[in-house]
Amino acid sequence: MLHEYSPENHEVVFDIEAEDFTETGEFAALFRTLTGGDFRNLVADEGERVLPFLKIWERQILELRPDAPVASTMGMQKAFEAMPQLSGVVYLSNNIVVSEALFDTSKDRSEFLDSRTVNPRVVEHLPAVQGLTFSFPRIYEFFGYHNSWGFIRFPRQNDEGKDAGVLISCSTLDQRVMRVMQDHGFGHLAHLYNRVWDNAVHDYLHNVILYTSPSFGIGKRSPLSLSGCHEKIDAWGRDMMTQKHNYEYWAHRTHRQITKTLLTESDKQSILKNAIRYIESVFDLHAVLANQKHEDAINITSYLVSIYLWPLNILVDPQSGQLQELYDLIDAGPVDFDGSAPETIRAILLEGKISESEDRLARAVEKLRDGVDGISSFVEEASSPVELGIAGLLVEIGEDRWQNPTKSLRWSDFLRLTVCVAGYRGLYEGWRHNLPVLYRHQLVLPHEATIAFLERLDETFVEFGGANVGTYKLQGIVA
Repeated sequence: MLHEYSPENHEVVFDIEAEDFTETGEFAALFRTLTGGDFRNLVADEGERVLPFLKIWERQILELRPDAPVASTMGMQKAFEAMPQLSGVVYLSNNIVVSEALFDTSKDRSEFLDSRTVNPRVVEHLPAVQGLTFSFPRIYEFFGYHNSWGFIRFPRQNDEGKDAGVLISCSTLDQRVMRVMQDHGFGHLAHLYNRVWDNAVHDYLHNVILYTSPSFGIGKRSPLSLSGCHEKIDAWGRDMMTQKHNYEYWAHRTHRQITKTLLTESDKQSILKNAIRYIESVFDLHAVLANQKHEDAINITSYLVSIYLWPLNILVDPQSGQLQELYDLIDAGPVDFDGSAPETIRAILLEGKISESEDRLARAVEKLRDGVDGISSFVEEASSPVELGIAGLLVEIGEDRWQNPTKSLRWSDFLRLTVCVAGYRGLYEGWRHNLPVLYRHQLVLPHEATIAFLERLDETFVEFGGANVGTYKLQGIVA
């Protein structure tokens, strides 16, 4: 399923500064592409594109339970293509890269969900963007530069002239870094960066489940909610919320279960090859910046490596050893790093939010003040998702490196720890802590939770088929 870039994909938008977003700019071209043409064809094309993923999902469900409703009804591809009838929205999982300049930076960058808004200066130059809706769960800061990932919904009409939308996966690059890349002939780095998102975006799962429910992501108003047929699906959502972020954890567990089968050895080699090519290109840029004595060359290089590492581990188990060649390449790179292992680890952990409980955070901080002994205690007693994620990485790096005061962390160790803390995403980091999926307070397999949803979906489609929604206006991304 890995694919090569072609310009017509609009997968990187090089409108860098707010003033670059104009009627003749690249973002305007993307807007026209997504909002023009047949809506039905857009849905069908995406269903065909993700068919290998959906087929494996369907096969695994039927292996678990041969009489699962997916077999007796439409199958996962047809279910995927039918979802916009309920939600009004089609989700496109190919990732798009845009500049952080698209957003209003006068507000707190740590805001969540639908709180991001369009930069007023962008609206001045491209009024059409005023109708965009955003869901950006996290805005990260690495070495003084910003990066985020989330969704943009483009408003349009479907083939019947009713309100509809196209939801895309989107990640952002700091406009200062994009300008450096563009000015020095390294614009291709943005395309190489986007390769890390191939097959790493798990949200076709959401298109089948999350975005059908007004309790979750599709919005405050949808055909499903207006029809009054949403209760069965909403109830499934409530039954999945017995653990913080349990729905997202279910989605990530399911995604890994499918991609483990989907990705061939050739695909995995391509993932590593793409990563190596990207890192080598980042180092080429660093050489140019260092030769020009650019005052922030090291931070730009560290930023570009960091933003690649965390989505990379969505596809590749960080404990598998498959990326050691990449880590060796990073360590042989142009940045000299020589820090005391215990002191560096302690500093990173103290800078980040290492516990979801204020009491636990206070106790953990006290332990970490004890140097190596404190780190050992932290690893042994880790229990919250973020603590378990960081503890898993510490163990993976190796006790001999952080328990021996005479040894230094490698630069790759330092960057991975920094990303683990700054890029903390709760139960997303499931490789290192396979907590159970809870449904109705019972431990279940991820696909068992899916089957419970599909049973309700069958009934919902029957009810929805007899409903008269009439004219409607979609609202919001989150309820």
